Amino acid sequence: MHATLIRPKSMLKRSSFFLGLILLVPVSASAQTFTNEFNRLRVLPETSTYIANVALADYNGDGRLDIYHAGRLYRQEDDGSFSNVLSQADINLEGNNVQGGIFADANRDGRLDLLIMDSAPGSRFYMNRTGEKFDLANSTTNLTFQTGIRGAFWWDVNLDGRLDMVAAAANGDHPVYLANESGTYTNVGDPWRAATNLPTAGLAVADYDRDGDPDFYSAHFAGQNFLMENNAARDRFGNASSFRGVNSGRVAAGAVWLDYDNDGWQDLLVHNLPQEFNTSENHLFHNDQGVFSDRAAEAGILGVNPTPNTPAAVADFDNDGWVDIYLPINNRGRLFHNNGDGTFDQRWATTVALDSVSASVAVGDVNNDGWLDIVIPHQLGTAIMINDGGGNNWATFALRGDENNRFGVGATVRVTSGGIQQMRSVTAGTGMGNQSDGLRAHFGIGQNTQIDELRIEWTDGVVEVYTDVDPNRHYTMVKNVGPNDPPGGFAQTFPLNAGFVDPADPMLRFEWEESSDEDAVLYTVHIVGPGVKLTFPNLTDPFLDLETVFLPANQIYTWSVSSTDGYSVRGTGGEYSFSFGQPDVANSTLQDPALFDFGIPNMSSGMAAFADYDVDGDLDLLVAGDADGTAIVRLFRANDASVVLSNNGGEFIFKSLEETGVTLELVREPDAAWGDFDNDGDPDLVITGLLVETGEPSTTIYINNVGTFIPVVAEGILDVWGGSAEWGDVNGDGLMDLLLSGATNKVQPYEPITDVFINNNNQSYVRADAGLPGVAFGEAAWADIDGDGDLDVALTGDRGNGDFHSGIYINNGIATGGTFSLDGTQLPELVGGSVTWGDVDADNEPDLLITGGKLGPRMLAGITEMYVNDSGIFSKHPFPFDGVVTGRAIWGDYENDGDEDIFVVGARSPLGETVGRLYRNVDGQFAAELDVKGFVHATAAFGDYNQDGDMDLIAFGIDSQGNNSVTFYINQQVPEPVPVTR
Repeated sequence: MHATLIRPKSMLKRSSFFLGLILLVPVSASAQTFTNEFNRLRVLPETSTYIANVALADYNGDGRLDIYHAGRLYRQEDDGSFSNVLSQADINLEGNNVQGGIFADANRDGRLDLLIMDSAPGSRFYMNRTGEKFDLANSTTNLTFQTGIRGAFWWDVNLDGRLDMVAAAANGDHPVYLANESGTYTNVGDPWRAATNLPTAGLAVADYDRDGDPDFYSAHFAGQNFLMENNAARDRFGNASSFRGVNSGRVAAGAVWLDYDNDGWQDLLVHNLPQEFNTSENHLFHNDQGVFSDRAAEAGILGVNPTPNTPAAVADFDNDGWVDIYLPINNRGRLFHNNGDGTFDQRWATTVALDSVSASVAVGDVNNDGWLDIVIPHQLGTAIMINDGGGNNWATFALRGDENNRFGVGATVRVTSGGIQQMRSVTAGTGMGNQSDGLRAHFGIGQNTQIDELRIEWTDGVVEVYTDVDPNRHYTMVKNVGPNDPPGGFAQTFPLNAGFVDPADPMLRFEWEESSDEDAVLYTVHIVGPGVKLTFPNLTDPFLDLETVFLPANQIYTWSVSSTDGYSVRGTGGEYSFSFGQPDVANSTLQDPALFDFGIPNMSSGMAAFADYDVDGDLDLLVAGDADGTAIVRLFRANDASVVLSNNGGEFIFKSLEETGVTLELVREPDAAWGDFDNDGDPDLVITGLLVETGEPSTTIYINNVGTFIPVVAEGILDVWGGSAEWGDVNGDGLMDLLLSGATNKVQPYEPITDVFINNNNQSYVRADAGLPGVAFGEAAWADIDGDGDLDVALTGDRGNGDFHSGIYINNGIATGGTFSLDGTQLPELVGGSVTWGDVDADNEPDLLITGGKLGPRMLAGITEMYVNDSGIFSKHPFPFDGVVTGRAIWGDYENDGDEDIFVVGARSPLGETVGRLYRNVDGQFAAELDVKGFVHATAAFGDYNQDGDMDLIAFGIDSQGNNSVTFYINQQVPEPVPVTR
């Protein structure tokens, strides 16, 4: 790449530097194709949220495009998926009727800020503070809005070097905010005569006359549209519609500028709506050096009257060097391919197969492969149309200007390749509600293997020319410097994400990888928590030592790092959280669940277990417990229920849990387990407890016979209560054996057992001499912890007379007459708790989660601990989970990211504070995610009862008011409509 710098002595018209070009008509190519990768969104939009517009921009500086629309700020992760981080970003107030958002660097710090537009007065302006956190900044910047806003653009309106903002007011009273040196803004819309006083669909900005200042086209729902020509020397706009030849009395849905014939002048596409006698046919105003003529009919994009046309997007989708047009007609997507001869072919049927789309659309290179993609969000089905690419060549150019205009907004980029010259304007919003990625100028050059000339015309009149530019690269061009890549990507390394930091440590070191760059790199660290906002700029080393006295203990903090080479800001692509001690309040980053009442009775001292007992594809629910002295054992079936909406009688199907009426013997202090006892493909049931009729211990096996449960006599099984029952094939013969623990007497001495009962062809059971210690008032659970193919056991409880015990026991070959032996892991001696197996680190080795009460100076104190399995050797996980007694801890992938999270419910002591807390698993570390109602004598169970792809949660027990209570949380990580409960 070779450079030439042209410095004008004064601000000259851009036409002074215009290069002549030869128009070449390319050979027609096959249609460009796209693949809908909608599953990139980890959390779908709310079905109740109307998405008026969408914006694409790299707001956190990690080199990947992110997405904003009403209710969602989607940060693109390094795997290409999108996480909703709206609340994490401290954007808590969006507006009453959000029209969309526009990103731009308003405070000139190299980070993109966000204007959230509301159709009513009160649009919000958020300043990007850290790259991951935003501050509401309407008052501090004086960006206050007295009218509803439908779109906006940022540009240097008065040519003073600073970036100004013009908003598309719904009533046509368009505010013009000029930037002051202090960082505040002054609204000069009235003296600048920017108002059009007509209902406005949006604006479209371009320097269409190439005089160096921005003009805009105001598209109106009624009356004629206005071309507002900027006379920066006189500080005003003037309506030049008639003079320039863009008169139109049609009802406009919007407008967009594009140089569709590559003559170096911006042409204007106006898409219209039908209304009474007004046609909905589009305009394509061809710009002949400032004089326009309508070419829509001959170009082939007139549309069909009276079908409406919704907002358009323009881009060179096939990289052939000619700008194509995406234009939905009658709410059905259309892609018009530019033939290079002034005409377009409609190719939607063979490109993007969407029959019905929303009015929201944005274009950008989502996956950075050089091919432009289309994002079409909708609450009923978002489409992320990834361009399948092809053999043509391309290049992109992101600009870095001076300190007043960091992203070079308003600059013109021209490339010449193979005799074809193309131009793009660098934009931060165009004036419409949707924002495509205009901060990176994208060019396709077809089969040409070189860009002969790259020409950058900066807004202050400086022109830089480069020759022999290699294609198929993303370039960052720095003013007066030339090509200069941003600092390299890097990652935070300590504290670990969701890690735990002991507040007793006097010093905390924050560490990150070095960000590589040819220039010197400086780092900035941001630490945010309750009442804490710390910033440490200009760090030269990849670490920061901070005295912990500056961090209040028992809180959750987030921290992020950015690097800069003086031109570009690079973020790590996220922020890390850490627990500084155990927080009093969880830090929610996920979509809140919906609390729903299925009519499940309020209970305590019981159990809950999901299973598809009727084999219809959804999960049914067995609950049992004590309801104010009444024993409950009930089965609820998941059924489809039609819910009628108040809106025109519409309806949706909701998966409801309805009581079945199945009769099961009533027991107190119950436990139960599902398992296919008879190998017929449906789950059978075992229930233990104290019989209501006699008060005696009981163990009953029920055979599931097409939804009817038949108790069977299983010889050899002992009757127990106050323990657990677990199915498992311990001897590898394909039959379900039974692990039982608990008391065999209803009163002291309880004579507890923990034993294995071998299934003898489903006729009887043989009690194995397993060598396991008997425990009551705790649990026992199977897992193959050493990977040898047989089942081992973990247990906890009272061995009798207050002798508490917990242990992991290895199977020494019980199938051939062996026993279990204690493995030596030092577990806390507990009672009144649970043992459950999961896989915290996704290594396919079961890890142990144990809860219960431990004797201490204050009698029983709740304990919750995790022990991580490494090839059969267990070590305690350092995270301090909330300790509970008379409760339990369970595993479940709550946020559907592929690893198991943990829910803990119970009380800190038998009569102490109740706890209900969800912990989010982040690469084997944990963060307190969600606080819900806690209980004494509690139980809980995860299960995707409605098969929507996320885990739902039931919990019940005695609440802090002393009442039996049940809660059922419908997980909304995969959102679904939920009826309002009365």
